[in-house]
Amino acid sequence: MEYIKKYYPTTQKELFHTDKVACIRKWIKDIEVNFENNKDFDFRKILLVHGPLSCGKSTNVNILFKNFSKININLDELKFNEKTSNILDSLVNIGQVTLVNLKNKNKKAKNKKNIIVIDEIEIPEKNIKSFIESVHRRYNIPIVLVQNN
Repeated sequence: MEYIKKYYPTTQKELFHTDKVACIRKWIKDIEVNFENNKDFDFRKILLVHGPLSCGKSTNVNILFKNFSKININLDELKFNEKTSNILDSLVNIGQVTLVNLKNKNKKAKNKKNIIVIDEIEIPEKNIKSFIESVHRRYNIPIVLVQNN
């Protein structure tokens, strides 16, 4: 366990699968450009990250999306909650800029854009698809889906 903590990647430079990381970074850049220009997102608003079990998908997402305020959605809530609108309503100001205090108190708060992350997603069920469609209709926010092959 000590080795895992010792060698756990914490920066983008430490990530492997550079071709996949480059693809995700390009998607992030497109998202940031849309945020800056206040443009609506197109079909590239959803990113699906998939791969074998324990290959580092969630680690890559956590590291690559450090500049975003990640809203992690519990998959079980989506599977068993009949009204996805209840989950959407519980996400206060989901479409707004989130102010996150920096560790250095001398600096001003930094604006971070929200992004929804749904980890360990399986075959899309009706409620999951409904939730994603609702996010598209109500908010201008990207979604990252993480799935095992």
